[in-house]
Amino acid sequence: MILLMAGTSEGRELARLLTERGYRLLVTTVSEYAGSLLDVGIESINGALDEDDLSEVIREREIRFLIDATHPFAVEASTNAQQAALRTGIEYIRWEREEVEKDAVSESQIYRVQDTRTAVKLLGDLPFRRILLTVGSKELPLYAPLLAAGDKQIFVRVLPLPGSLQLCWEMKIPTGQIIACQGPFSREWNEAVITQYQIQILVSKESGARGGVKEKIGAAISCGIPMMLIERPGLTYLQVVRNFKQLETILHR
Repeated sequence: MILLMAGTSEGRELARLLTERGYRLLVTTVSEYAGSLLDVGIESINGALDEDDLSEVIREREIRFLIDATHPFAVEASTNAQQAALRTGIEYIRWEREEVEKDAVSESQIYRVQDTRTAVKLLGDLPFRRILLTVGSKELPLYAPLLAAGDKQIFVRVLPLPGSLQLCWEMKIPTGQIIACQGPFSREWNEAVITQYQIQILVSKESGARGGVKEKIGAAISCGIPMMLIERPGLTYLQVVRNFKQLETILHR
């Protein structure tokens, strides 16, 4: 049996494809909402699993392969997955998103930073007042210093889920600055948001083409504003594949 950690849209597509090919599959997702997005009939476990939890599932379900299709910034999840695979002696496979290709035009408008804390510090120093965060809700508390400073207007795009909205309210982000919606988002949609809210800089993680980064960069360029891009964590994976052909080669082996 294969254990698939599906934390992205590619993970859900991969679950569908593996099921169609006849592989026995068990999928893990971080929430019931994420689990509800899987195709009907695909078995899943909902909720965050640490190394011990994963090791127990691997042993109980006689897992032979662990495919890690979590988000590129899910460092803890990927670390737990690799440790559990090593601990139980099964094969770990990282399904990795391709990064957005760089070009001279877009790079001239992009501030690339190493991590969120660096982004917050730089945003505090830059003259841009109206900031749009498209980084998810998990790390929003790290941006609290910008709110506390009082000279910045922080707009956030989050999933329309109770937990995400509750966090925004706890941070005292005005309701008129909370954009709660589900992607994927086109370049035109991003342009409309930038224009309507008079955004001066857009902040995103480098979550790859499938993470909508290309559409965000295109919108920023079109609207004539800069973008801040948080680089992926420098995590080393035991084994990486980037397409289904590479994956099946390993599974058949």
